[in-house]
Amino acid sequence: MTEIGSDTITATATTRRTWTIARKPFRRALGCITIPSCSLALNPTRVILSVRVPTSQPPERPGQILREEFIKTGRLTQAALAHRMGVPVTKVRGILSGEEGITAETALLLEAALGVEAEFWIRAQFVWDCYRLREVERRTAVLEHEVKGKRTKA
Repeated sequence: MTEIGSDTITATATTRRTWTIARKPFRRALGCITIPSCSLALNPTRVILSVRVPTSQPPERPGQILREEFIKTGRLTQAALAHRMGVPVTKVRGILSGEEGITAETALLLEAALGVEAEFWIRAQFVWDCYRLREVERRTAVLEHEVKGKRTKA
């Protein structure tokens, strides 16, 4: 069971343990949080909970999230982020502008540089890619419908 409040998310697993974790602003776009596992294994695992993204409005690109939460707030500059990631500044600029996407390797570099889980960045990119593909399919269907309508009239 998962309850979503204004500032926290509470999740109860089948073992009846409950965790309350403060939500961070940049996670609200995708509705993802990380909850520590209640397993007794030596290596703790993470569970990613997610909320469906509405299709009525476009989701934020991962580069937009990165820009709004880290660059615009003054936490980091593009050069400082590139230095932390160990990549050229042009790669960071490409991500921020939307010319480059987030690959698994880039997500791991962002996780090391910012402390935000790689899964978050990968999911953000996945949601954006799915949205773009749906838009292409929708536009193609509209164009095909318009072409068929013109053929029957002539």
